[in-house]
Amino acid sequence: MPPSTSWSETVAPDETTLHAKHAEQLANIQKKHAAGGALHRALHAKSHVGLRATFHVLPSLDEHVGAGWLRQPGSYSAYVRYSNGSGQHQRDKTPDVRGVAIKVVGVPGKKLIAGMEDAVTQDFLAILGAATPFKNSREFLTLIKAVSGPKLFLVPTLLAGLGPSRFGQAMGRLKSGLSRPIQSLATTQFYSALPTRWGTAAAKVSIIPQETAAPFASITPSQLRDDLLARVKQGPLNYGLSVQFFVDETRTPIEDSSVEWLESVSPFIPFARLEIPAQDPLSDEGKKLEERINRMSFDPWHATEDFRPLGEMMRARKEAYRVSGMARGSLPEPTE
Repeated sequence: MPPSTSWSETVAPDETTLHAKHAEQLANIQKKHAAGGALHRALHAKSHVGLRATFHVLPSLDEHVGAGWLRQPGSYSAYVRYSNGSGQHQRDKTPDVRGVAIKVVGVPGKKLIAGMEDAVTQDFLAILGAATPFKNSREFLTLIKAVSGPKLFLVPTLLAGLGPSRFGQAMGRLKSGLSRPIQSLATTQFYSALPTRWGTAAAKVSIIPQETAAPFASITPSQLRDDLLARVKQGPLNYGLSVQFFVDETRTPIEDSSVEWLESVSPFIPFARLEIPAQDPLSDEGKKLEERINRMSFDPWHATEDFRPLGEMMRARKEAYRVSGMARGSLPEPTE
């Protein structure tokens, strides 16, 4: 049965002004973390590794699953970046959000970002959680400002910004997510956490590992990187990509990013697979590739209208990513 097309967005009258303010505040935090040195990303600053890959669109997809350029099976070159979520470089054992970003190259169609309409890329961004602890960008930025300031003011800042009730709820979910032990990013499932259009429907995406081998032992500050380096030098890494469709505003809301879309309500349906071939990131070629990938911009708004990001949190990311990318001089979108 085709998915519901009754989804909708609710845009506040002052949202554009609010998002510009949030982007400016994140830019200031980005400069603070740089401490006069080179600017890194405002978030997801620490890269574990950057890799080349191939993105395969599966054949024989149902009509509603194969939206836009995904209607036809095919293979595309791609770039993959694994990262920690913090805006600062820290030890991998430190609790953090972990992420993966995929840039698919050769994607046809007009793109959404002004000035990049003719780009031939589309990005998929995902983190470990199926939802965020925060309902909206205001709550999320409250956390970022709090953790970037003096530790003495962490709790008072959060309480003032979230209120007592939301403070307990959001911090409980954040602590639960961050305390989850991660031994290897190659065996961990990732989620877009936020929705996008999917043709006429709305959806979220999950990136599901096919790797099952035990992690390589490591107790270094970069243990997650060490594990990925060892695995990809030894053999390929493979993931399946699946889509999960909007059902109704109560169980699969568009605007409230704190609500998990349960698989029991909307199961994931496969649409693509990602193949990362064996490679040596520590070779001269591998180091050049990783440096190039780190200078790229990964943005959910690198997409066609068929896959336009949805919801307030996604709309906030549009301005924040633009400002951050300009500040650090992101590379132009690749063509191959």
